[in-house]
Amino acid sequence: MLCKSGKTGLGLALACLGLLIALAGCGGSGSTEATATASAPGISKAAFIRKANAICERASKEYLPEAMAALTKQTSTHPASSVEEVEMAVTARLFEPTFIKELEEVRALGLPSGDEETIESILDEVESIVKKSRTDAKWFHDAQLDFKHPFARARAEAEAYGIGPCGQP
Repeated sequence: MLCKSGKTGLGLALACLGLLIALAGCGGSGSTEATATASAPGISKAAFIRKANAICERASKEYLPEAMAALTKQTSTHPASSVEEVEMAVTARLFEPTFIKELEEVRALGLPSGDEETIESILDEVESIVKKSRTDAKWFHDAQLDFKHPFARARAEAEAYGIGPCGQP
């Protein structure tokens, strides 16, 4: 799905804009094993939800303008790139590092007693998808086009817990 000459930059930018908006929710970043054990103990569920949502919402607000700038740069420097090529470039440079950092921040809050397994499951799911999107941008792109959003399960679980913004990047 290559962009043709006259519409290259704008056409590709518009095609990717939907992806970037979908990714802008929140996801996080971090290594599950490394940060889960280093997280602070004793946070209440209410405090965790409030702080995690703030982290995820902040990351989302920061990510979208950065992603749009990276998208614009990628399309202007590589005008014949396919949507998948642009997504892979933006994912490698920005998406994964941004949301891996976010997951680390959420895990560093500590996990409410009794909810560790639930929260780790959500964060692990998001982390797995973020990492897979870097190595297989075509899968990530195609799943969204087929209305099988990769973050659907994590988003539903996060919303049920109260950390909806953290259920998706």
